[in-house]
Amino acid sequence: LEWLNRKYGTYGAVKATRGAIHDYLGMTIDFSQTGKVIIDMRDYVAGMLDDFEPMQHLRTTDISPTPAEADLFDIGNGMPLDKRMAEQFHTTVAKGLFLCKRARPDIHLAIAFLCTRVREPTWVDRGKLVRMMRYLNGTRADVLTLSVDDPHIIHWHVDASFAVHPDFR
Repeated sequence: LEWLNRKYGTYGAVKATRGAIHDYLGMTIDFSQTGKVIIDMRDYVAGMLDDFEPMQHLRTTDISPTPAEADLFDIGNGMPLDKRMAEQFHTTVAKGLFLCKRARPDIHLAIAFLCTRVREPTWVDRGKLVRMMRYLNGTRADVLTLSVDDPHIIHWHVDASFAVHPDFR
């Protein structure tokens, strides 16, 4: 810590957190259970829901069982969103991207598709975003728990999709 402060302290004091629980970039990272790490972004999800205008008109019991419906990849011919709504769409999708990469991989597919729509979002796209936000509303208490049964055996699974969009991007 002293070495880091000597090297980088001119930009601001380097801070260290000791112990089993750390707050970092909207995440609470909890190492208090042996063999597990819990990544908690419940406050971040609550903030996303509070900031998303359509959620302000819904009840807390208004939830979706899944983040997306079967028609997720159907673009349709919806009317474009006005500038203010398009900016809110873009902001919310960006927040969802941050969330899904850290603590909520369950929304990753919906976010991956919605990221392709931020340039010219339509009312159809907004409906898909509202669906995902209703799912987050129903699962706002979920946290990501990573654990290991046997540290000597590693299994890693990777999947990829190619040319799944009409423009082959």
